[in-house]
Amino acid sequence: MKQMFKRFILGACLALPALYAFSADPVAWRFKTGGHVYATPFIHEGVVYIGSVDSVFYALDAATGAERWRYKSGDQIYSTAALHEGTLCFESGNTLYGLDMQGGLLWKTRLSEAPVVERNDDWDDFHSSPKIVDGIAYIGSENGEVFGIEVATGNQVLHCQAPDDRSTVETTPAVYNGKIYVGTWNGVLHVFDRVTGERQWFYDTRLDGTYSWVNLIQWEPIIHDGKVHFAGRHTYLIALDAETGEKKWMYRDPAALWAMGGPVLYDGVFYLGSSNQSYVIAVDADNGTQKWVGGVDGRVYGRPLAAGNYVFAGTGWETNETRGSFWALDKATGEAVYKMDCGGQAHSSPVLSDGKVFFGCSSGFVYAIDPAVFTSQQSPKTGFADPSAVQLGDIPSDSGIVTVPFEFVNQGSGPDSVTLSLTMGSVLVKANAVVLSETRFALGPGETKTVTAAIDPSAVRKTRYSFLVNFSSRYNLTAASGTKTFQFRVVDPSAVESVGSGGPASFGLHPNYPNPFNPETRVTFSLAGRCAVRLEVLDAGGGRVRTLEAGTVEAGVHSVVWDGTDDRGIPAAGGIYVCRLTLTADGAPRIWARKMTLLK
Repeated sequence: MKQMFKRFILGACLALPALYAFSADPVAWRFKTGGHVYATPFIHEGVVYIGSVDSVFYALDAATGAERWRYKSGDQIYSTAALHEGTLCFESGNTLYGLDMQGGLLWKTRLSEAPVVERNDDWDDFHSSPKIVDGIAYIGSENGEVFGIEVATGNQVLHCQAPDDRSTVETTPAVYNGKIYVGTWNGVLHVFDRVTGERQWFYDTRLDGTYSWVNLIQWEPIIHDGKVHFAGRHTYLIALDAETGEKKWMYRDPAALWAMGGPVLYDGVFYLGSSNQSYVIAVDADNGTQKWVGGVDGRVYGRPLAAGNYVFAGTGWETNETRGSFWALDKATGEAVYKMDCGGQAHSSPVLSDGKVFFGCSSGFVYAIDPAVFTSQQSPKTGFADPSAVQLGDIPSDSGIVTVPFEFVNQGSGPDSVTLSLTMGSVLVKANAVVLSETRFALGPGETKTVTAAIDPSAVRKTRYSFLVNFSSRYNLTAASGTKTFQFRVVDPSAVESVGSGGPASFGLHPNYPNPFNPETRVTFSLAGRCAVRLEVLDAGGGRVRTLEAGTVEAGVHSVVWDGTDDRGIPAAGGIYVCRLTLTADGAPRIWARKMTLLK
């Protein structure tokens, strides 16, 4: 029996099919920096300008990704650049830099003398970026201040300070109708006079409730239709009258968790991303009602990009993890269209320019994506055909190898590469008592794959066991992984009830007689109730040799003779076979198996 089990394992290893050829690569180019990239790209006249936490500000050719020049700043760069009359501005270490278009330093202005705090906690990778209006760069500092810096000279022309809030200003300022709007780490929206710097009014989200320890507002407020809109860790997207601060509407995240990716406005709809709830949300800009929620595979840190028929968004988890994806969702419905693995947080907001989408990643890469190719990819939708747990029932210890088939299906429009693995207790692992017929395979659109779990009950003691079959999908949009549970009990051969004159008291498969046999044997099974039955003869490797019964059978004791031939009528070779009875009893699938020996 052990030798047959080894042959089953060898056959499983040799059964790996060739993988499908996948569609064209949507990545036009990618450029590797020396550190995490959290900044959003700024593109101007065919050049991508972006900073990294390696403290370098890069100028890259937008068509090819080739580096044109670089400038080494004094600290890490999280800020997005802005441009005015040939001067590029960006923040690094509480200092605003002004460079010419060749990377030469024109000026640098210190915004705060307080010690630099790059991150307030492990999930804080946001810094204020300059907003240039009428030649003045407005930007927040880590000390709760807002400055106006003249771009031509680097001189400070405005200073704003909330008297009761010196927490970090992480938002890029919004400038509207003579006012400056910024949000802070404490979750307060402050509104300052653009000329005098005096605070006009403020809105404290902590009055609506505090989520966890901080209500951080991290993205630039959006002014639309006379209202200022902002979101953050306080779990709300809020609309206030831009002049008075009067609340107009408030949309709460469906899971009451951080609403930290955005918002961004497109055609009267706000799009924003979530934290651990892993979705992108579309909200009507007029009244704050939800239009749709589209599931993704991680936290959405950056602002989504709405362009044409699609919404693009990056995802990720912890800073140093390699998990992270770039997604395209249907703009009308939120349904996922395609995703691409990025190898880390796709943290920065995607930007569309000259037919490409650009974004940065914590893996250190800056990406350029062709959106037409990206959205034309065919996506799989793979998973167990039936993910529910399976109760295999009692397996006599002398049954031989019991094979349990299960189906994996691809209901999507693209091919997938699937990997299977087992999770089970140490007893089953040590005895190598459960083996999968295949652990890696390709699955085309609409295809179904039957995989077999082979159980050797003679390898373990008589008690209850369970194991999990885990799948991992390389390209699946809806579920990158999943599990299916199997439970069974190894029992003595006598544990199956014998047949009495009073009729069957339970379901079961009885020993065949004679055994060993030549040329035929009788197989008997009992049914306590009417049900669908499948009775099969399998070879030692789990392959079907003969179907003895298939259909609905009435309650009672039933016998079937196997004459030693396969489904084609060809005599089977001598050796050990397994008779397997499969049925559904009390709403759960049940499987019994017994070993038979055909003599030749």
